[in-house]
Amino acid sequence: MTNQAKVGPYKSLARASSNTLFSATMFGLESDRESLESSHVPARYEFSTGQSPFPPPAILTNALSSSAGCEGGYVSPAGLLSLRSAVNDFLEAKEPIGRRPNDILIGPGCKSLLYLLQTCYDAELVLPSPSWVSYVPQAKLLGRRVCWLRARPEDNWRITAEALDKHCYYGGQAARLFILSNPSNPSGTVYTESELSDIGLVAKKHRMLVVSDQVLSDIWFRNEPASLAKYYPEGTILLHGISKAYGAGGWRLGVMSLPSELTWLQKTLKDLMSETFSSASAPIQRAAVKVYERWPELQTYLNIVRVTMQYVLEQSHAMLATHGLLACPVDGGFCLLVNFQPFREVINKLSIQTDVELRDYFYHNHHISMTPGSAFGLSPYSLYLRLALVDFSGQDILLSCGEQIPSTKVIRKVVSHTLEGVDALCSWSTQVNRKILLTN
Repeated sequence: MTNQAKVGPYKSLARASSNTLFSATMFGLESDRESLESSHVPARYEFSTGQSPFPPPAILTNALSSSAGCEGGYVSPAGLLSLRSAVNDFLEAKEPIGRRPNDILIGPGCKSLLYLLQTCYDAELVLPSPSWVSYVPQAKLLGRRVCWLRARPEDNWRITAEALDKHCYYGGQAARLFILSNPSNPSGTVYTESELSDIGLVAKKHRMLVVSDQVLSDIWFRNEPASLAKYYPEGTILLHGISKAYGAGGWRLGVMSLPSELTWLQKTLKDLMSETFSSASAPIQRAAVKVYERWPELQTYLNIVRVTMQYVLEQSHAMLATHGLLACPVDGGFCLLVNFQPFREVINKLSIQTDVELRDYFYHNHHISMTPGSAFGLSPYSLYLRLALVDFSGQDILLSCGEQIPSTKVIRKVVSHTLEGVDALCSWSTQVNRKILLTN
């Protein structure tokens, strides 16, 4: 057998995967930008990567330095008991649903845990549209069926219990995995307690397995987001982590809380964890205990993050709305999902039909990097782009305010570059409106 014949099937598999999948996160970070950066014009305003602009808090980095000198042996695939206990106490303090440390799993990021969950639970994946970018690629890699529930901007991109019930009723009996993020990524909207209660009743009625993605739940502006686990504890898995709220995306640590009743699922997941990544990094696990012990320094840090992001998002929302670029009001997170449909006539005259082409246009002509709405499950012809408004230095905010809540003046100065990028979009819309008036 020739060498070419030996490697052929693997090349075919890789080719098939690359043709099927588009990684929006990779595009935002680096490698998938090759087609855009061939012109050697970097983005002046980086609005595509939804990571925290803040560095990890000092109490976390100091803990990591200390834990790096600890014993370097293997740890339990499920995670250190000290961390699992702290995580369970943290989540139970938010919503007491009667879970125990043994119900907690620790992994190298929530993506890994979610992929293993989809691996061992063969089910139809049900998602609100829009939803976070990685749910569907994982399902496609595993050959799972994906069903979208179309949310509407007039409902602030929140699906209704009625839509979920209708899908299950007409779809017949089937194993289903339903994932709901709260706050939503990409829209930043938060479900109310009443909405979650109604959705929980439907999920229970149809015996669905639910994942409540709470990764952004510590970055809220008015009301702390609740979880579906409060209303459907026996069938809801919780996801949490340190990537977003605590600026530690590169540390790769995620947590999963499972219902005590699902012992078979817990065992299967632990077996898969043992045979794939073995365990999350032990020093990072030891350091992360600080996050889940709710130290006062961390509460101050979170308040600074919340106040800063609320200012940036509300200012940007107001600026864009004044110029006809509409987005739903944001309740948490880092992002706005912006509607460019009002400018479709002029956009089409630029030979632009899809959101990917619109993204490329803004990148090449205005040096603004954004993520197309189709990466989140929207139609590519609906012309939505997500703006992750984090192109500023959170470190400068922390240095400017110490342990105090930053003033509006301080925030405005530090985030001026980000608001300048938003203003560039506003200037574009002004020019487009002039063209429309001249044409008419």
